[in-house]
Amino acid sequence: MSFDHSLTTTVRLKDGIEVEKIAQAITPLAKYFGVDPSQPFGRHKWGEFECAITQTADGSHYLYIYTAGDVTDDYRNLVEEVAASLGALVINAGSFSLKNFDTADLENAIEEIAFGPSQEAIEAMERNNALDGAIAILRNYLDEANLGLVRGLAQRLMKAKWDVAPVIYWDSRQYNSDSGLPAKTAYLMEVEDKRETSGQLRVVLDAEEGSDKDQLEISVEVNRLSHSEDSDDLPCAHLAFDADNMAFSVFKQGDRFILRPENGVTIERGALDSGEKVWIVE
Repeated sequence: MSFDHSLTTTVRLKDGIEVEKIAQAITPLAKYFGVDPSQPFGRHKWGEFECAITQTADGSHYLYIYTAGDVTDDYRNLVEEVAASLGALVINAGSFSLKNFDTADLENAIEEIAFGPSQEAIEAMERNNALDGAIAILRNYLDEANLGLVRGLAQRLMKAKWDVAPVIYWDSRQYNSDSGLPAKTAYLMEVEDKRETSGQLRVVLDAEEGSDKDQLEISVEVNRLSHSEDSDDLPCAHLAFDADNMAFSVFKQGDRFILRPENGVTIERGALDSGEKVWIVE
């Protein structure tokens, strides 16, 4: 079986990459179209195979590949092979756009085959592509100012890194087989890493089966006691009763901690059954 197609990609190359390595990476496509793998650059086979390296004003080098015409169904496998080889040669993630002009399935007529220096870079590119598609739809309803706000918020959320893992009592038998105690409640610990986007790290500890009253939320950041240029940057932690209600903030200033409760929050003395003195925040 065969189908009429086009294949394109334009991607930035790493600085100093040898031309021979690029030619070797695209060899499967060159051979498929009967092009000398050692000299793939240029326009071949009446435009069915094109490959070029261009240089921009800032000295960056870009690889351009285009193929067209009838190809067999296993052509996609060759494209994936080339994509895997190009991943080590490019700075940013890119993708081959493979179009099938013979299919009646319009939703799948265009396939993006991603590649890049890392899986993380590929996933970031795919998220940005999805965001671009959403922004294109919203352009019919929002002005440029609001589109900018939506894009900015979405980009911050996409850069946040989430991780969730089940946890139990720290000195339970699962962690300490010699002298640990039986665990009573299973929890989920969720970590949101926004250090790269806003300098924050957020941890949420919540019982797998329970209400919001079983939840503990803490965020760590650099903050100020007052929002002014004269105020010092201090280590700070925010503790919350739940996702909607902040309890208090703790600042580390020199050798002391400053505890700042939210409006309506009370702090009272108390004691445990053991007689230990505590402070109760409600």
